[in-house]
Amino acid sequence: MNQAEEPWMPGPEDMPWTVNLINPHGERHLGFNDREGRFYRLWQHRAPEPLHAADAILLRPSDIDQIIKFAVVWMKMNPDVPRSSELSDEIAAGAKAAVLHFAKLAQDGGSGRPRQTPPATPASPYGSGLRPAHWD
Repeated sequence: MNQAEEPWMPGPEDMPWTVNLINPHGERHLGFNDREGRFYRLWQHRAPEPLHAADAILLRPSDIDQIIKFAVVWMKMNPDVPRSSELSDEIAAGAKAAVLHFAKLAQDGGSGRPRQTPPATPASPYGSGLRPAHWD
């Protein structure tokens, strides 16, 4: 994902799907294949590359809202397709990775060095898991 890319603007032949996120800076363009429910990285001189939805979010964090919207609409329209569950998991993983990345940057103050530890916060009533204990 960290490959250098010369700025370019895709034309109609470079965008085989109806849903595309074109970056005005000329790099990191995305397409969404609405038949497959899959994001693709669009390249200038090679075939589109399928992406895990989490990678699409990390490639274009400023477009996380659009990426989630495309995925949710597709999942709503295709609830019985196994890919819907996979796409849901991929979107959740990407959102979590982006939040954790930017939370760490905020904690480090952007300096790369951790800030002094803040005071401890009270323990969650739900324990350390993501679900309330009464769900088990």
